[in-house]
Amino acid sequence: MVYRMQQPTAGSLREEIVTKLAATSKAARDVLVERHNFEQCADYLEQLHTVVYCLHENPELETDVLEPLLREIQIAQNFIASCSCKCRLYIATHAHNVAKHLEDITHSIGIYVRLIPGSTVHEDAKGSVDSLARGMQQAHYEVDEVNSQICRIAELDDETLNLDSTLQRDLLMGIAQAAGVEDINRDSSRLKTEIDLLKRDMQDTKEPYDLHMMDVVGNVYNNMVQQISQGASPSEDPYTMPNHREYRRLEPLYEAFICPLTKQIMRDPVSLENGQTYEKAAIERWLQDCRDAGKETTCPVTNQLITVPPKPSIALRNTIEEWTTRNEQARINIAKVLLTAEASENDVLHGLKDIQVLCRKRSNKYRIRNAGLIPQIVDRLKNSKEARIRALGAVRILAEDDEEAKAVIGQTDIIRQSVKCLARDDNQEREEAVKLLHELSKSYFMCEKIGATNGAILFLVGMTSSNPENMAASNIAEQVLTNLSTCDSNVMQMAENGRLQPLLDRLTHGDAEVRVEMAEALSELTLTTEGKARAGENVSRTLVEMLSSTSSSSEKAAALKALRSISTLETNGSKLMEAGVLVPLMRDLFVVGPNMVPMKLKEVAATILANVVNASGMWESIPIDVDGNTLTSEVIIHNFLHLISNTGPAIEAKLLLVLAGLASKPRAVSKVVSAIKSAGAMVSLIQFLEAPQPDLRVVSVRLLYMLSFYMGQELADGLRVTTRQLSTLVKLIGASGVTEEQAFAAGLLANLPIQDTYLTRALLDEGALPMIVSRINEVKKGVVKSIGGGRHNAAFMKGLVGVLVRFTFQLDDPQFVSVAQEYDLTTLFTELLQTSTLDEVQQSSAQALENLSTKSKSLSVVPIQPTQEPMFPCFPCMAKPPPPKVATCVLHGGLCSVKTTFCLVEADAIGPLIACLDHRNTSLVEAAMGALSTTLMDTVDIDQGVAVLHQADAVHPILTIMQEHRTEVLRQRAVWMVERILRNADMAQAISIDSGVHTSLVDAFRYGNFHAKQLAEKALKTLNKIPQFSMVMQPVAPRKR
Repeated sequence: MVYRMQQPTAGSLREEIVTKLAATSKAARDVLVERHNFEQCADYLEQLHTVVYCLHENPELETDVLEPLLREIQIAQNFIASCSCKCRLYIATHAHNVAKHLEDITHSIGIYVRLIPGSTVHEDAKGSVDSLARGMQQAHYEVDEVNSQICRIAELDDETLNLDSTLQRDLLMGIAQAAGVEDINRDSSRLKTEIDLLKRDMQDTKEPYDLHMMDVVGNVYNNMVQQISQGASPSEDPYTMPNHREYRRLEPLYEAFICPLTKQIMRDPVSLENGQTYEKAAIERWLQDCRDAGKETTCPVTNQLITVPPKPSIALRNTIEEWTTRNEQARINIAKVLLTAEASENDVLHGLKDIQVLCRKRSNKYRIRNAGLIPQIVDRLKNSKEARIRALGAVRILAEDDEEAKAVIGQTDIIRQSVKCLARDDNQEREEAVKLLHELSKSYFMCEKIGATNGAILFLVGMTSSNPENMAASNIAEQVLTNLSTCDSNVMQMAENGRLQPLLDRLTHGDAEVRVEMAEALSELTLTTEGKARAGENVSRTLVEMLSSTSSSSEKAAALKALRSISTLETNGSKLMEAGVLVPLMRDLFVVGPNMVPMKLKEVAATILANVVNASGMWESIPIDVDGNTLTSEVIIHNFLHLISNTGPAIEAKLLLVLAGLASKPRAVSKVVSAIKSAGAMVSLIQFLEAPQPDLRVVSVRLLYMLSFYMGQELADGLRVTTRQLSTLVKLIGASGVTEEQAFAAGLLANLPIQDTYLTRALLDEGALPMIVSRINEVKKGVVKSIGGGRHNAAFMKGLVGVLVRFTFQLDDPQFVSVAQEYDLTTLFTELLQTSTLDEVQQSSAQALENLSTKSKSLSVVPIQPTQEPMFPCFPCMAKPPPPKVATCVLHGGLCSVKTTFCLVEADAIGPLIACLDHRNTSLVEAAMGALSTTLMDTVDIDQGVAVLHQADAVHPILTIMQEHRTEVLRQRAVWMVERILRNADMAQAISIDSGVHTSLVDAFRYGNFHAKQLAEKALKTLNKIPQFSMVMQPVAPRKR
């Protein structure tokens, strides 16, 4: 029997999660290294604890949220528990990995927090849950500077470390600080213990980083021990002074101060029973080594037996301390001399080096500050590169953990000088400068001063670029910018220089006053596409919330302006829709009375709405009021039309753009058209074509173009009310260049009913035909300057040709025949058919050639042929040679030309038309077939027409089209042409061999429309007259259905 473990219920799962969250957050707060990061993680977990504890019962919770959430929390608990078991140095040397792991854990938990159903959360807590989910998914953990420096140095290769004593010293100092060892010389044994613990934690590892780290830390520590044994100090012992004349004034070092074992000045001297004095830690280690070796405990110098524990030598210690204090004060005074403007470069370097050594004692930092040395050190930033590097380091050490020192430093020119160092090319100088700025930026007062320094934020942002030259400096610059972002003026400067996230964070999490300030700043920025996308992702919901009816007027104004800026990016349209932007926008547009927003803000709201509608189609089903109306509801469209008629040009333009956006969506356009018809608004919309404001005119042309596909007749009727608007459109198309507005205008006229004789005549009266011919030729030759890099040329050309075609539909009127001849339309359309790559242009050209060719027979005049006359009437046999006959068109039997009779044969248009027959666009093929069919009309000699088609190799493509049956129109035209081709006996004989022709004709006879059946029947009868094909015509069985 198989037993299955019972799945926990949502209630028990919730209790288990609550328990684990409490335990995990407590464990996180107990981790001592990188404490700020673990406390930040604990804060998130405690907030989640409250959320989970208050969740309502819901079946969706168990599988969708609670089970995966429990797994993620278990991962977090295991990781934090493993960190708790590690020594301090392990966490410090792995600080970057720890921070990254904490981020991954927090982000993963945040994903499932976002999935918590709204129905399980109390209404008042929904905002907190959303904020927590967003915060956890965007969580970032900053590594402590000391630990970050340890990791960066330890990652360097062995050769670099071995050659750079400064790096070794910095690594050793960082390790000591992370281990809590304040004095390396005095507590070297404690440091060794911490390093041993680190090796223990990494003893079983096979990770390359860990193995390298153990080698690096071990080598640096061994070097320190070796230096101590040789009488040197790893921290540049302050009493091993440079050989400089000024230092001769120092009180000499007394031999009694030196420990015989360490060869260093004693800090905690103790005396043995024989009177010998040693450093306490050194003699205790000596005595312990004797015991461990099973030897007697003896004095290292006299070898006398020691039986009594060492006793503190308080008098000697006091003497050493007093001597040290006197000498350190003297060295400070010497530094004042060495750091003057008159001092040599060598003196300056000596002085700065000694200042850095002195600053390792906190009491000395106080003395240096009181001695007025800080301004002198800052002045040395005007010296050489090496002096600047040392001066920057000295100021940084003085500023560490000392607010009073920072206040004194802030009164100098240090920040401006540091920024100048950031601008230089030397990596070490730039790194020292950014380290100093990082230390200073820990003070809010200094943050303001740094931000106010010209170029500071610009250079810092530049250092954090995606490909920094100095990764260490880049990481520190990142921390400086984080500190500076506590000051709102700095946040706005960062945004101006391309670092937008701090502003977005302040906008999201700040109070009402801060949100207004940040939103106004965001609206004034010139955002890149990436900046707009980031803003849309981060602050869309916050900005929409600021449009609440309970918000202050300043909040609404700032939010609207910011939304206007970010809504110009298409991809932000859907984000703003999801954030609920439609309801407040529509309220602000249409509400009147005391709550009405100012007209300027109505314009902004209309702009946002236009941007959103034109960028996204999500609005189609979103209700925008309590009645459930959407943007395409009739009442809403009527409201738009009413507001358009009763407001200023700026808002009119935006609202027309809204209607254009609505009309551009296939699923919505029918509702828009219906609402405009019911409102009788077409004439009013047409009148905007004469608006003096260019923006308003452009949008009105665009809207009318969208509507022309569905309301062509209404547009034509409206343009008949007055010809001013029609004249405006013609002049617009004729203006120089090619713009989007001109392309829409041409497309608008092309979409109007083509059979409307009045409109065509009005266009002719406005001089449209010669202008259009001229513009087509300009575009063909590429001599026009297109606004937008030529992207409107294609649409403009389609519209121009579409308008020109309408003149070929009125050729029963002699005036239209005359202008077609005058401007040689046949040649123009033939050239377009051959040269254009646009399907629509080729289709229109073929259609126009059909219309023109239809008139060729009536325009072709049959000449009177000259007769033969006798030379002498009395002698008829002696006649003159016959005069040559006048050449006539083989197709039309008269005098033909391209220009006067529109003859396709003379225009060499047959070949280009045939080339269109294998095109994938069936509408183009239909138009080409229509033009070719004019060679077989009743008014022409059909045998000659068949000969023309045969010579041009057109018969086979026509038969293929009939057999393919791509569309019913194509089949009907092909059957019509085949029936006429079969009237030619020779062609009928040749075609009869192809059994597929018979099959296709039978298929057309059985399943085609009435006209196709008649034509197919005639063709089949023609085929039956051929003897050798008589056996083919057998009764055709009905098709199985």
